[in-house]
Amino acid sequence: MDRSENTFIFLGKRKMIELMKEQFEYFTDKDAKQNYFHYDKYGKSERLTYLDDYDNVHDLYHSIVGGEEMCLYHENNDRNRRVNLPSFRLLKATNGGHSKSVISSLKEYRKEIAAQPKANNLEHQRSDQER
Repeated sequence: MDRSENTFIFLGKRKMIELMKEQFEYFTDKDAKQNYFHYDKYGKSERLTYLDDYDNVHDLYHSIVGGEEMCLYHENNDRNRRVNLPSFRLLKATNGGHSKSVISSLKEYRKEIAAQPKANNLEHQRSDQER
């Protein structure tokens, strides 16, 4: 079994929609609500389809193709175009398939958080009456 098959992680409907919207040309499609997208999940693949106002069918397919994890997009029956997977995929794959918890992230960045100036506190901008 190929190593990429062991690390395959489903993106899910929300992330697939984000990726597909990056491919759209028109703002009306970029603003489309989630319920206009049809999401299917199969063994080790997932597909998202969208029908726009002009009867164009948009398709986004995420799977293992030729032993490599790929995300392919096409409109109508045009040729597939490869879509680069976002960086959050790399974080999940290196963390055993699990995203970091908020607590572990806070512990990791504790020094950077502590080094931030206290000026980020907006309390001094409030009026006495608001306090």
